[in-house]
Amino acid sequence: MTPRGPGRDRTVVVGRQALLVQCWEVVLLRAGYEVQGVVRSPADPLPSRSTVLRSRPGTVLLLVDLDRELEDVVSLVSALADTGIPAVVLTRSSRGARWGQCLQHGAGTVIGSHEPMTAVLDALDLLSRGLPAVDRAERDALLELAGTWAAGDRLP
Repeated sequence: MTPRGPGRDRTVVVGRQALLVQCWEVVLLRAGYEVQGVVRSPADPLPSRSTVLRSRPGTVLLLVDLDRELEDVVSLVSALADTGIPAVVLTRSSRGARWGQCLQHGAGTVIGSHEPMTAVLDALDLLSRGLPAVDRAERDALLELAGTWAAGDRLP
């Protein structure tokens, strides 16, 4: 893996909990990333693409609850993907169709909050270098779950 360091693209961290966003800012700064946090209140939707783009991101880390805000996440991920900006979705939501929906709409990867911090750092590193951050078998399985849900089955 290429060492992380100064001069890397900026990572924008978006989340509802100021403490969590600030923790990720510290972690990413110490790992050599240029970083900016965007804290939103619990009552607000995810920021618009234009709000995130004003921060000039190379990658975006979304700290979200896919069980509650899937539509907003998918909309933002899709808008970012349309402009070539990869997103890492970090969620406490269980692996399943919601994760597949994010991948289907352009997320670079979805990571459960139970995973170690290095999983997020590795994913950001891979995406910043234009490499895939989720293996093909995992991606295909999640996309299949998303397709089943889209076909009318109950969302797992």
